[in-house]
Formats: sequence, structure tokens, C-alpha cells
Amino acid sequence: MSSFLSSFPKKVLNAVFVLVLLVAIVGCDSNGNTSNDNSNEQGVFPPNLAGEWLGLIPGSTIPADYYVIEEDTLQYVMDDPEWGMEYTGNIRFVSNYSSSSGLIIIEYTQGASDPGKPFAGIYYKSLTSSTVQLANAINPDFTSADTASLDEAVEKFTRNKMDTYVSYWGPYTKKTP
Repeated sequence: MSSFLSSFPKKVLNAVFVLVLLVAIVGCDSNGNTSNDNSNEQGVFPPNLAGEWLGLIPGSTIPADYYVIEEDTLQYVMDDPEWGMEYTGNIRFVSNYSSSSGLIIIEYTQGASDPGKPFAGIYYKSLTSSTVQLANAINPDFTSADTASLDEAVEKFTRNKMDTYVSYWGPYTKKTP
């Protein structure tokens, strides 16, 4: 009996060490998500994401750009004479990374920069009922990261590769009626 008691603290320390090692190997974050997620699973469209999202010029009520996002369509407009762009697409895939972040993949119906690559990724994070951060997926050299197929886009735009394809997160506020 004394042998068991004298080795008890050592056994507890060994068990704690093994548990810490397993958590480090698995790599879970505080939400239970794996930090090494290199795949996308089909998710559901988050209802809070529906609406018109305004990217306001700091200190102004004038939007620099905006998204109109519905359950099956997405439109992006930037009214700038030098950098302006506009595109619209049908939502073909949604992946939820958490309750407030994820990925939307659209198939362009208007405004594709390359008709041979009609699929684009749009990441979102920090989603609430009134604010969100959005980012169009682009290559590190600021060229289009669009893909030729939905399967290619699902494989390319993963959570693990988000930092590769996002150089700037735009803050957006939901337009109120």
C-alpha cells in the first residue's frame, strides 16, 4: 500500500503530461476546432450573414464598398473611379469554421475577371447580428485566386490557408432599414 501512495504523485504527473501532449498533437483551439484544418466541410448559411453590409469610409456615413448577401446570392460593389469593381454570384458552398467565421464560395453570374475561372472565395469572421469582417480571397501577389471548378475552390480556400489568401479584413456594418 505504501508503494502505491509513494508512486501516486508520479503517476498523476505522468497522466497530466500525456494529456498535455495529446492536446498539443491534436492541436485544438479554445473552441475545439483544429488549428491545422486543411479541408472544408459543407455547412449551413449563417442567418446573421444575410443583409446589406456597408464598408464605411472612416469618419463618414458614405460606404467605400458594400456586400449584399442572401442565402443563395452575393453581390459586391466598390464605387471607386480608380479601383472600382462589381461582381455578383450564386453561393455554391458554405463552410462554417465556428459560429462567427467561415467561407462562402460563389460562382460568378456577373463580373468575373476570368470567365474560365468562375469560382471565388469570400472569407468572413467576427460575425454578429450587426457587424462582420469580410475578405475576398486573393493571391499573395494581389492577383485573382479564382478557380475553374467548385471542387478546386473547396480544396484551395481552407481555414488553414486563410492567411495565404487574405491580406486585409474589411470591417462592415449591417445596414438598418
